[in-house]
Amino acid sequence: MLSLFFNVESSGFSYGNQTKFLTNNINTTSFNGLGINVQIYQDGTYKDGRTFDTNSDTIGAASAELASYLRAITPGYYILMGVTGDAFSNLSSDAKAAITDLGSTKIGSLGFCDSWSFIARKGSGAIAESYVPRYGGGARVTSVTTKAITYYKGVVGEEQSDYTVK
Repeated sequence: MLSLFFNVESSGFSYGNQTKFLTNNINTTSFNGLGINVQIYQDGTYKDGRTFDTNSDTIGAASAELASYLRAITPGYYILMGVTGDAFSNLSSDAKAAITDLGSTKIGSLGFCDSWSFIARKGSGAIAESYVPRYGGGARVTSVTTKAITYYKGVVGEEQSDYTVK
């Protein structure tokens, strides 16, 4: 069995002001900007990551880029997201719709300086999501994905997939 562990910890402005990403118990946080931080994985391989400053960007470019970015992700890829500081102030309805399309049920509740973290698989929906209002603490989500792998004549083949949230 091959296990894949993802963890996202979001701390809004009043509870630490950071997002922390862990993959297989290794800190993979390489950026931690104000707004929504995103990491993309193909199975356990890091593909891309970005920060979208939906707090300071008053012209809406960050929200438009976020919506476009999420919609362009390849189906089957894992998407990890977390809020640092405030992501609500200039988050557009289109960006919220793109996040909802991934399976989020809590992005609509996001308010000023709240904590929110999310893990999804593009095309399969939400795996884990957490939302905590300002002053309520941090929002943390964890996902463990287990895949059964078979070996045949030296070739690795995926026999079945069993996705489990813990």
